[in-house]
Amino acid sequence: MPHGHQAVESWLQTQPAVSALYLKTISTHGTECGADGSVVGDDGAETAFSHVFSFAGHAKTAQIRTVRSYLVSLKTPMTR
Repeated sequence: MPHGHQAVESWLQTQPAVSALYLKTISTHGTECGADGSVVGDDGAETAFSHVFSFAGHAKTAQIRTVRSYLVSLKTPMTR
């Protein structure tokens, strides 16, 4: 089972194409940062997201230690 950036790449390849990205909040403090908003797929489906990243240190080059992600379906895809 992939982990790290390979796991993210594998997951992204299974997701439908995105036609719009809306960012509501981006916040950073210490070794954590987060972002929330929503994405709209080419099929009209809308999904809200929240991602929280924890970094290994304070340096700009610090590696990501953990990611917590929450996805909520807001609108189902249009039927064709």
